[in-house]
Amino acid sequence: MDFHKKVAAIIAKKFGIGIVSFRSFLDKAIIEGIGWVRKRVKFLMNDVEAVQLVNCLVSTLCLDGSVAEVGCFEGGSAALMAMFDQVRPIHAFDSFKGLPATGKDDSFFEKGNFTGSYQKAFDLVSNFRNVTLTRGTFPESAGMIQDKNFAFVHLDVDLFEGTLSCLNFFYPKMVRSGIILVHDYPSSEGVNAAINTFFEGKPEIVVKLSGNQAMIVKT
Repeated sequence: MDFHKKVAAIIAKKFGIGIVSFRSFLDKAIIEGIGWVRKRVKFLMNDVEAVQLVNCLVSTLCLDGSVAEVGCFEGGSAALMAMFDQVRPIHAFDSFKGLPATGKDDSFFEKGNFTGSYQKAFDLVSNFRNVTLTRGTFPESAGMIQDKNFAFVHLDVDLFEGTLSCLNFFYPKMVRSGIILVHDYPSSEGVNAAINTFFEGKPEIVVKLSGNQAMIVKT
């Protein structure tokens, strides 16, 4: 049994997921995991985005470093990541107050959008021993991870200022070959502008993925 099948088999046993081998054993396990999450909380990612999230995460399992997510809403993506990485610390952050005031590059959104339930998120991620959920505005809420390095970071903060603040915080803490996965890159003017501004002149390239995501691999 190869590595991906071992990971999927562990998840199947833990969560009672029945897995049938077709095309990709791991992708099938991810789809089953998505179903498990959707039964419990509102999950805003589509299936393609969720599969890409886990595939990017799993590709960094060989790297030292922690995992972080900023913008966890009701905990669905953090829980999905924890299904497939039950060893490394996963730090999830959200204000649970919705989006803050928007700027000139954020016309797609309004203040208060995406107000998630802290209790629902807490109840969901409590199924996993390696997930820490922190409530507050990032990066002011990031005290516990100031001295950590990261192998995988998922950003879903929707706005220019929030995205730029997260990149300023995490970029110098990324290990070599670590991945930053960003939601809303194609659709949000603010996110797009923040990423393009931040990585201008840097060696990394921004890779647009299927769905509404972009990936950056730290060189």
